[in-house]
Amino acid sequence: MGTTSRVRAHLELLRAPLLLTPTSDVLGGAAWSATLAGVTLAPGPTALAALCGSALLVSGMAHNAWVDRHEDAQHKPDRPLARGAVSPSVVHAYWLGGAALALGLTWARPALLLPALGVLAASHAYHWGLKRSTLGGCVALGAARTCDMALGLALFAPRWSWTLAAPALLHGSFVALASWHAAHDDEAREARAPALPAWRLAAGLLALVAIALPFNLPLATALPAGAVLLGCALRIARAAPKLPPPALTGVLLSSMPWLAASVALAAGQHVAAVLAASLFFAAGRLRRRFPPS
Repeated sequence: MGTTSRVRAHLELLRAPLLLTPTSDVLGGAAWSATLAGVTLAPGPTALAALCGSALLVSGMAHNAWVDRHEDAQHKPDRPLARGAVSPSVVHAYWLGGAALALGLTWARPALLLPALGVLAASHAYHWGLKRSTLGGCVALGAARTCDMALGLALFAPRWSWTLAAPALLHGSFVALASWHAAHDDEAREARAPALPAWRLAAGLLALVAIALPFNLPLATALPAGAVLLGCALRIARAAPKLPPPALTGVLLSSMPWLAASVALAAGQHVAAVLAASLFFAAGRLRRRFPPS
C-alpha cells in the first residue's frame, strides 16, 4: 500500500469530516465563556482546548472501529480495519494515545479535566453497553458533545451556572436527535422508522431557540445568532424531502459548526463565529474526499 493510500485509510478510520467539529465546539463554548466572564477570548487556551477535543474524538473513533470490527467484517467490509488497510495495533494506538494526549493536555489547563473526563465517560458508556440501545446510545453521544463544548466553556468562566451551560446543553440535545435519526437512517422510511422523524425535532429545536433568543439577549447579538439557527433549521427541512435518510444524517451532522457559530454570535464574538463557520466548508471538502463508509 502506497503512502497516499495509507494516509487515506487512516483518515477514513478517524472519520475525517468530523475531525474538525471539536474545534468548532470549543470555539463556540470559549466565546460564550469569555463574554460571560468579561475577558478577552485568548487564542492560546482556546487552541489547547480544541486540540484536547480533537484528541478525544480520535480516541472515540478508533474505539468505535475496534468495537465494531466483527460486525464491519460481515456487513461493511470496505471499512479500513475490516479490509486490512490499518492494523489492530494502529487502531489501539489511536484509541489509547488520543485519550492519553487529551488527559495530558489538561495538565496545562486543569479546568479542562472535568469535561475531558466527561467525554471519555460518555464514549466508554456508549461503546461498552449503551450502543446496543437506540435511546441510550443517542443520549451518550449527545452527552459527549455536551462535554466537548464544555471544554471551551470551562476556559474562562470562574464557575459553572445554567447560563454558562445552556449552549452545551442545546448542542448536546441537537446531536442526540441527529444520532436518533442516524440510528434509523438505514430503514428508508420503513415501518420501524419513528412516527415523528428526528430531523423534525432537531429543526424544531433550532427554530424554537432562535425565536426565544431576542427575549433573553440583546437584539444586536440575538438577531444574527437566531438567523443562523433558522438558516440551519430551514436547510434541514428543505433537504429532508429530497435526500435519502443517510444523506440527511450528513446534513444534520454538518450543522454542528453552524450551531457553534451561532453561540459565538450570541456572545458577540464575531471572529470566533467566522472561524467556526469556516470549518463547515472545510469539513465539506473532507466529506467529498473521504465520504463515510
